[in-house]
Amino acid sequence: MKNQMIWFQILPLGFAGTAFLVFSLIQNRIVWEVPVFFFGQSILAFSLLEAVNYLEHYGMERKRLSSGLYEKVTPLHSWNASQSVSNFLLFQLQRHSDHHAYAFKPYQVLNHYEESPQLPAGYSAMILVAFFSSSLVCNDESKAG
Repeated sequence: MKNQMIWFQILPLGFAGTAFLVFSLIQNRIVWEVPVFFFGQSILAFSLLEAVNYLEHYGMERKRLSSGLYEKVTPLHSWNASQSVSNFLLFQLQRHSDHHAYAFKPYQVLNHYEESPQLPAGYSAMILVAFFSSSLVCNDESKAG
């Protein structure tokens, strides 16, 4: 089978199933905690990935050229977060603009650009804002009416 997407679906399920069987045999009972933990952490990981992706691109637009194509991606087309904790925990993910402008660069050598838009806080704080701001806005609007 040459389709990687099928493998990306089969292998995690195979891993979770194997772990479930092994721990169930060792414990001599059905260890339901293994698949619950596996799929729970998968949902959390996917949610965090999408939240970071949302934060890095929120409000950024490239100009449409007269040819109908969009302008070349530059370091001005994505948000950076130059906070030390974000840098340490996320393998220089805060230098996201350089990644977009020069996709071939390994993450270890990504550069910081002063002219790139900067998030007002690190990824940890901004993820909380992304998850909870829409519910806060909805609550404020419902109180106003």
